[in-house]
Amino acid sequence: MGRIATKNASGARVGALTAALCFTSVGAASAQQIPESVRLHGDLRLRVEHARSDAFENDSDALTLRGKVSVEAPIGRRAWILVEGEGNARLAGVYDDLIGPRLDRPVIADPGGVELNRFVFGARLGAGSQIRIGRQKLSLDDERFLGAVAFRQNDQTFDAISLSAAPIKNISLEAGYIRRANRILGRRNPAGVFRGDSFYLNTSVITPAGRVTAFHYVFDLDDRTGAPGASLNSSASTGLRLEGSWKREDWGAAWEASYAVQRDFADNPIDYKAEYFLVGGSVEFNRFTVALRQEELGAGNGRAFQTPLGTLHAFQGSADLFLTTPENGVIDYSVMAAYAFGDLGAVRGVRAFLRRHWFDAEAIDQDYGREWDMGLRANAGGVQASIEFARYAADQFGANERRLWVTASKKF
Repeated sequence: MGRIATKNASGARVGALTAALCFTSVGAASAQQIPESVRLHGDLRLRVEHARSDAFENDSDALTLRGKVSVEAPIGRRAWILVEGEGNARLAGVYDDLIGPRLDRPVIADPGGVELNRFVFGARLGAGSQIRIGRQKLSLDDERFLGAVAFRQNDQTFDAISLSAAPIKNISLEAGYIRRANRILGRRNPAGVFRGDSFYLNTSVITPAGRVTAFHYVFDLDDRTGAPGASLNSSASTGLRLEGSWKREDWGAAWEASYAVQRDFADNPIDYKAEYFLVGGSVEFNRFTVALRQEELGAGNGRAFQTPLGTLHAFQGSADLFLTTPENGVIDYSVMAAYAFGDLGAVRGVRAFLRRHWFDAEAIDQDYGREWDMGLRANAGGVQASIEFARYAADQFGANERRLWVTASKKF
């Protein structure tokens, strides 16, 4: 069982910790500028998505239009408020959006609907420190543990209290309490909301080798299904991360490494311990970039390392076969090549990439499968456009799958 057996005990601990942080913070890590007047923001994103899988008889096709409108206004000299609405319209196509009865088609997790996406009150507490209360986005580090899942048409947001500070030069702090995670599945899906008393600590220091971050994520998560497995997502993860870069004229390099240990927490019925490991690097010359990466999510006692509140589409292949880590864990070896064409006439920022993944089990000798990901992105007339393709070839996990996305977006 977890180290804390009841929600009441964890809630009291979280509340005390959050209160202490709010009263003692004196700096700023990622402070938002307070608007001097009312600001209106918005965006539109049109997407065509096609999905084919050997596990289903029929393909899925979706044409969706996502729109967001936000208003940001100052409250005095030290505070502000932000309100944002989001809506996604299903214009055409047939696909399983996980709302209602399951279809014999691959999942495209873009349900239609309108919702309050963000409602945030923010204020400066001192010389740069900042607190944010309400429904908000949380995006930390590479978003492996906490992210907004910006790729999908519905954002992931959090009903939370978050704090950022930089009490000493080159040292920053992010901390917060999360009461509810509003997932991309939407509120009509029983698993679209995770409730509980969760908190996080994220402290970084700038060193000659790059940014070193110590983190602690404690998630007490329950959905509305009432199923015995709902609490399996509750966990406590503690670890370190390093990320850095170097640039000189046409040459550049970047590197990252991370290690974490995860244990069961709160009402999780499985007593387990699993490890996380990441190492990666890239070299850039002129417009060409090559990157190598190895990421391992281990397993222990029949339960693998999970990150249910992260931006999972950004990891382990765009086909999304490993959104939930298999019980024997997963090792992802990948190599990526990218080329920045730059501006081609009226089309600006043209960039293409090709990535190859090899997936294996971590706890046993098992080859899961292989995947190709590729894409082309550009901007024309203020419209950001992209075409991306993913092809997963199954070996001993899942089924062969292909996905295609054509996207156009415009901010205003």
